[in-house]
Amino acid sequence: MPAKPDAEAIVRLCERGEREHPVDRALTILAAFHELPRRQLARLDVGRRDALLFASRARLFGRAIEGFAKCPRCGCAIEVSMTAPEFDAEANGDGDGWDRIAVEGQTLDFRLPTSFDLAAIAGCHDVEEARDRLHERCIRGPLANDEPILAAAEREIAERAGAAAMTVDLECPACIHRWSLDFDIAAFFWEELRVRARRLLREVDALARRYGWSERDILALSDARRRDYLELAS
Repeated sequence: MPAKPDAEAIVRLCERGEREHPVDRALTILAAFHELPRRQLARLDVGRRDALLFASRARLFGRAIEGFAKCPRCGCAIEVSMTAPEFDAEANGDGDGWDRIAVEGQTLDFRLPTSFDLAAIAGCHDVEEARDRLHERCIRGPLANDEPILAAAEREIAERAGAAAMTVDLECPACIHRWSLDFDIAAFFWEELRVRARRLLREVDALARRYGWSERDILALSDARRRDYLELAS
């Protein structure tokens, strides 16, 4: 089971994450919940990485997910409420990550991207360049540059991506438009952590002003104890 970082660890996590690229930020989040070397976490394929992020989030916030989406047709804001699926979250994988896939009567070797691969495409100028670079790194075979073969391979790979390919089906109550939304657990979890960290800092500010306590002492209090003192301070 993932560890549950304390209040001070959450504040430190967000202080570091604010300065990082989203790829590195996802690893920073995982490192706060799993006592594993950062390089080992970076070698996880995106499916396992995101499964661990889901498990880590459930440890801190539970499996209920509440959020908002905007209808791409009419712009209506929609409340989204769901229960996060449970994925098989393993921090260790067997082998080198390569697997064999048969598509369009051809055989290719492939692997899911890792954080190293995502970092390698971070500086690409457009989606096409990023796609081509991922193909070079993650798909190999005699017809690995054939577009129909690549498209079929991408579909097969997406089916195996698990948590990294999670989508949410939505319907707009205003215009009845239906669409699927890609769910980025790393980005969603990060925003939740930022909200939690800002709330903690507001609590520190209020209690430090009222009682003169240090940030470390206030963050060391349990959530329930801080709430009690905040009620007394108000």
